Amino acid sequence: MKKYYLSFYYNDLHSAGAKPKSDANYIFKKSGYQEIKIIPELFTKNKIISEFFTIVLGILRVFFLPSNIIIAQNFPPRQYGEAVVIRYFNKVKNRKKIKTILLVHDLEELRDAKNGYGQGVKAETARTSILKSTDVIISHNDAMTKWLVSKSIPKDKIIELEIFDYLESLENSGGTYGNRIIIAGSLGKDKAGYLSELTELKNLQFELYGPGLEEKVKKIDYVNYHGSFPSDQILSVISGSYGLIWDGDTLQGGGGINGQYQRYNNPYKVSLYLAAGFPIIIWKGAALSSFVSKNNIGFVIDNLTELPEKISSISVQDYGVMKENINEISKKIRSGYFLSEALKKADKVLEENK
Repeated sequence: MKKYYLSFYYNDLHSAGAKPKSDANYIFKKSGYQEIKIIPELFTKNKIISEFFTIVLGILRVFFLPSNIIIAQNFPPRQYGEAVVIRYFNKVKNRKKIKTILLVHDLEELRDAKNGYGQGVKAETARTSILKSTDVIISHNDAMTKWLVSKSIPKDKIIELEIFDYLESLENSGGTYGNRIIIAGSLGKDKAGYLSELTELKNLQFELYGPGLEEKVKKIDYVNYHGSFPSDQILSVISGSYGLIWDGDTLQGGGGINGQYQRYNNPYKVSLYLAAGFPIIIWKGAALSSFVSKNNIGFVIDNLTELPEKISSISVQDYGVMKENINEISKKIRSGYFLSEALKKADKVLEENK
């Protein structure tokens, strides 16, 4: 069967939210999947016009898809127009005998797995229907896989990605031994409320990159705010000793909805830090904490108040070993190794389930 992937265009292609899907599309193509461009680049900033053309041209493109093919796609949709096209595709794919591979980027239900995320029953039902009807799901990790299985999705059609790739040709020499902690990404209090409590942490320096930082945090003596950079530049700009993965409301790990989401997802920031060569600091309850510990590419903690003592206990030799371990993983992440391997496994699942 011929292999294709659905490609959508966005004006914010270089934003942090768009880069993971843009990278995935590149890896699909590199792995032998042909592009089905749902909509060409639109030279308009008018969102309504862009969404309209996405829906109209997207539905037409799906209507004329050939039968008996394999389609890879990113999930969930990032914008309304894409969501409409994907729902339509999901309705016609069985009639056309199309096999599907779905790469999960986010599962909003898991931000609050017990109570939902306030997106409505209709939206959740639509997403769940797509997950159940796809032929292969590429999940983040074991924790996400277990949740999917709990939703009556057969485990034998789920493949685990292990970690996201971060395609990048720009160079970064990586971390330097010391006490400089990098925090990159959205810095607003809704996602990183713990930043206001950094005053409780002594003998550390914090290097912050991203939008939304409150003025009171900028004024903390040992916080250095460097501004916000597009995803195609950030890797070559960041500098420090360790990359911190810590969404949540408090210094205690797992605080709030975003903190709990770390139990299930693979934060793209982990891939950014590793691609740039920085050891990782992560909450011990996070799904990726086992990956960090197993590969000795950083360390896990339960509370940020543990940081000063933990950092001071790490020798130059310890840090050097972590950096050596990161080098090999960094090469894989920057080349698209992990998704490429997952797609090979997906081919085997489709072959076995013919």
